[in-house]
Amino acid sequence: MNYEFPPYDGPVDHRLAKFRGQRQKWFALRFTGRDDEIDPLTQRNGQPAEFDSWRWERLDRVADLVVPFRRDVYRMVVQQFAEFAR
Repeated sequence: MNYEFPPYDGPVDHRLAKFRGQRQKWFALRFTGRDDEIDPLTQRNGQPAEFDSWRWERLDRVADLVVPFRRDVYRMVVQQFAEFAR
C-alpha cells in the first residue's frame, strides 16, 4: 500500500526532501503473549526508539489516530484485516 507525503517546503538538503511517499507491507498476526513482552520504547542498535508510548486499540479506530495523509491506507488495512480481528 502506498501513500504520498504532503508537499515539502523545507530545506532542500533535509533528509526527507528527496522522498515523495512511502510503500508499506502489512501483515496480520495474532499476539498470544503477555503485554510485558512488548517493548517498542527501548533504544535498539544504537538508534533511538521510534515511539514514546504504545497501547492496544480497536482496529476500527486506528485510522482516526494517524496523521490525515496516512488515513486512506489505514482504512484499507482495517477493511482487509477486519475478519482477523473478530
